[in-house]
Amino acid sequence: MIDVRALGYVVVEATRVDAWRSYARDVLGMQVLDAPDGALYPKMDERDFRYVIVPGTTDRYFASGWELPDGAAFDAALARRSR
Repeated sequence: MIDVRALGYVVVEATRVDAWRSYARDVLGMQVLDAPDGALYPKMDERDFRYVIVPGTTDRYFASGWELPDGAAFDAALARRSR
């Protein structure tokens, strides 16, 4: 089993980044910062970003990053994934 400690970040591809801006700010109460290439960083905590909304041709989950306790856990996760 992979020893995941926390969700690090989520990347969402969106056709209407402006709608995400309004949703994050007005509904979720997040601070919304402009990111490079028309993307958004909706902020909810002290992290530089936990969510990234990137402009795209479809609306979808794109990627995520997970926090592991150390380098050994990362190496074990890579080994498990490559099986």
